[in-house]
Parts: sequence; C-alpha cells; structure tokens
Amino acid sequence: MSAPSADPPQKPSWTVSQELAWVFAAGLAGAIGAWALVAENSRRPHRTIDSQNDAKHQALAVTNYHMGHDAFPPYGGDAALDAPPVAWMTAILPQMDERALHSRIDFQKPFDAPANAAVFSKVVRSYTSPFVGDAPLPSGLAPAHYAGNELVFVPGLTLDAIGQADGLTQTIMLAEVNAATGAPTAWGDPDNLRSAAAPTNGPTGFGANGPGGGVVGFCDGRVTNFNPDMDPAVLAALGTPDGGEAIDAEF
Repeated sequence: MSAPSADPPQKPSWTVSQELAWVFAAGLAGAIGAWALVAENSRRPHRTIDSQNDAKHQALAVTNYHMGHDAFPPYGGDAALDAPPVAWMTAILPQMDERALHSRIDFQKPFDAPANAAVFSKVVRSYTSPFVGDAPLPSGLAPAHYAGNELVFVPGLTLDAIGQADGLTQTIMLAEVNAATGAPTAWGDPDNLRSAAAPTNGPTGFGANGPGGGVVGFCDGRVTNFNPDMDPAVLAALGTPDGGEAIDAEF
C-alpha cells in the first residue's frame, strides 16, 4: 500500500500590512529618486552661475594685474630673468585674494618641483568647475578647469592693443576646459593655455563641464556661455586679438 502523498509546500502568504509596507517602501524609493533628480536639476543653474562667477573673478584679476603691470600675466617683469616660467594663474594669485599662497612659492624652482608640491597641490576653488569638483590630477597637483587664450597671454600684448584691433568685446581672454576629455593641467602649469581654433572639448581646446556650453570670458570682463552648436570658425575668430574678422554670432 502506497504512502499518502505529502501536501505540496505552500507559498508564504502576505498579510495586508506587509503588502502595504511593500507598496509604501516602493513608493518611497520612487519619491526619493524623483526628489534626487529634481534636486540635481535645480542645482544645475546655480552651478552655471557659480562657474560664470569663477571666470569673472579670474578675468577681473587679470585686468587688475594688467593695470599694475601694463602686460598680461605673467609678463609684468616680476620674475628674475633666470627663473623658471610662471603660469598666468600663479601670477594673479594676489589679485585672487591668495596672497598667502603666492608668498609660499619658491619662484627659483619649477612649479612641479618637490619644494613647491605643497603649494601647487592646494586647491584654488575659483580655478575649479562647480560641475566637477576639486579632485587632484594624477600628478597630485590641484587642477585648473579654465585656461587662458594662447593668443592673448603673450609677451608685449596689451588690452589697449586688443581694443584698437579686434576689440575687447570680440576677443576671448579665458574659457572653460572639459575635465573629462580636455586633459586639464595644474593651475600652476605655465602651459595652461588653449586655442579657440582647436576642437571643442579636446585636449588643446576649450570645452564645457555642464549643460548649455562652456563658460567663456572676454577681454572686456564680460562672461557668458558659448553655444555648443556654434560654428567652429566663429569661435576661432573670437580667439584672435587682431585677426580683423567680422563676427556676428549668437551665444
């Protein structure tokens, strides 16, 4: 005689309270996700404004340096002739309210010398993008998410000369650099200069870290975001201080 078959295992039953708890948890998770998305979207305009303010601070510091030296930084004659090159961002530290940091630099040694490591690993907040943060470069040095126009930060050029040529309102002084694809340098690197004619977001050109295009500062102190769909030829023309181009562009 065969043994009676065992009853099949029954699935655990959910009580009404358990089901309500699960529904509540799922709804809460969805609400948190939606809130996080809304919060992130609400922060973006503020980050854009912060980035523009950073560029304004830099442009004003460059202008103040120029007023005292009649030259773009670092070509004001402060450094000894046999001293290593100095970055424009290093030269304007006093105008950026960073006099104490500036005073700690050993200008007889390169920026990446061990003797200067503690100084150039210090983050200068206005040199970093609010969309990116201030994580150090692989070298351990603090990054710059903005760069100077390589045709402007040159010996012998002045704001007056630019004003009489292409005009201060039509010449880029500095702009943002894409931190992910633009190979940003340290702020103390003398090579922190870019070409407006180079591909956008590339390792030698300007770029953007947030939505709406990169931040660009002009020689008259005006700061805006350039249109990511702008004709590259127009951006290149805005980078020349004396190219004589007629420019009519929408930013």
